[in-house]
Amino acid sequence: MEAGSAAIPDDIGAIPMTEAGSAFCDEASFEEWVTTTQKPLVRFCRQFVNDWHEAEDIAQEAYILAWQKRDGFKGASSLLTWQMSIARRVCLDRLRSRKKVSLILLDKHDAAQERDIDIKVDVQRALERLSIDDRVILYLRVGEEMPYEDVARVLGRTAAVCRKRYERAKKRFEAAYSGLED
Repeated sequence: MEAGSAAIPDDIGAIPMTEAGSAFCDEASFEEWVTTTQKPLVRFCRQFVNDWHEAEDIAQEAYILAWQKRDGFKGASSLLTWQMSIARRVCLDRLRSRKKVSLILLDKHDAAQERDIDIKVDVQRALERLSIDDRVILYLRVGEEMPYEDVARVLGRTAAVCRKRYERAKKRFEAAYSGLED
């Protein structure tokens, strides 16, 4: 990853908790959370749907669900991990209804940085040969630099399972990428 593309810290937005354990004490703190995390959440959703507008719609739906379920946040994970879990479920529901999946692994910079376009195209082509599960776990580990424990929370698996799935996904990606040269 390039400089300036570090993962979002867990304490992002310093959202205060209510006495009842809710993630957001008021609408202002929730709006701050949305403003602070919107870009990474939309990028995460785009990994599933490969369309910026649809990813924005899904992220918005995930924020609405987070606000509605804010009392359900118990602090077992970071707020960002919890929010990504909600967004993942919304994405999967959308994909089930659509039955067509496409994903692109993006670095954390806008597409305006085109200096390595050939490599990005090859990476995209290799990723398209992988399953959605492989692409998502690669995105969370590489794109968002999430530790295995957070990946496990997002995917609803154990950290050990995620480690193994990541290693297998990485090998399949390497095979797909090297297969482009043939």
